[in-house]
Amino acid sequence: MKKILVLSVALVAVIAMMGVGTWAYFNDVATVEDNTITAGTLELDVNNGSGGSPVAISIGGTRTDGNGTGLQPGDIDTQESDWTIENTGSLDGILAIKIPATSFRDLENIASSLETDTAVGDDASVPGTSTADGTTSTLIDTALTGADDAYNGMTLYITSGTNIGESRTITDYDATSYTVTVSPAFDSAIASGVTYSIDEDGELGDMVQVAIWFDQGTSNTWDASDYALLSTKTVTEDANADGILTYTEDDGTGAASVEGVPDAAFDTLTDYLGVEWDDVGDIEAGSEMTLDLMVSYNFPDAGGTDIFTLNPDNIAQSDSCEFDVNFALIQNNATP
Repeated sequence: MKKILVLSVALVAVIAMMGVGTWAYFNDVATVEDNTITAGTLELDVNNGSGGSPVAISIGGTRTDGNGTGLQPGDIDTQESDWTIENTGSLDGILAIKIPATSFRDLENIASSLETDTAVGDDASVPGTSTADGTTSTLIDTALTGADDAYNGMTLYITSGTNIGESRTITDYDATSYTVTVSPAFDSAIASGVTYSIDEDGELGDMVQVAIWFDQGTSNTWDASDYALLSTKTVTEDANADGILTYTEDDGTGAASVEGVPDAAFDTLTDYLGVEWDDVGDIEAGSEMTLDLMVSYNFPDAGGTDIFTLNPDNIAQSDSCEFDVNFALIQNNATP
């Protein structure tokens, strides 16, 4: 019995010792260093095909018929601008285009004695420089001479500083404090020393019909390889949800006589403002797209047969429009 008790005590001691620690398997360790995750790039460049700045659209210069300069009612023609879009990044991209509403200026200029819109005086563009710090929605210029509310409804266009190129509608003018209030607010406050102009909206942008299209066949006429940017994104037989109108034949009426471009492609210039075309074409990494940009225009005649009575179209005499064209390169979300 004594031996059995001694063995039992010894066995318990061994089991207790085994519970003190856990023995591991044999092993070894190795490391793979410098693992990386790298993002690609989208790099967009717009040029004239030779590395220089793109030539801006210009309609209304010296007339090809020799009758002076500028548009007149009844004009129908097309202006061409060749732009090269380069993707110098490492990722394939999709080209998007927009005419930002904030860049648009429909300038009223009533210097002509036949201009029938005479609300503001001989020149409805008031340039100036802010004389004190304002806010994102106010500009202060002690040189302004208008009475209270004199500039209400006009457009404030910023020509320098952080908001350069942007415009807003004037909702109030306080002649006592020389403060112009706009809506919506600018992105940044308008500091002292910022140059600007106050413009009464003209009528030309609402009168001229334009079609913005790409002459991919380089034939200078509308053909099967061409497509147009529509002012609306209504899906039809020939237009997709991105507002792209593919080739459809001229129906032989109205503005369609311009280079064979169909009537469905035409709208007033102001109707294109703020529209985004998100899928104009694919541009692979390291490649380029040449856009033969065509702007066909039709300045319809409002009529009027009595030459001794002012024609309704006179409200657009000497007016002008300015606008930007924005390009964006968007990543292609196709499965890699």
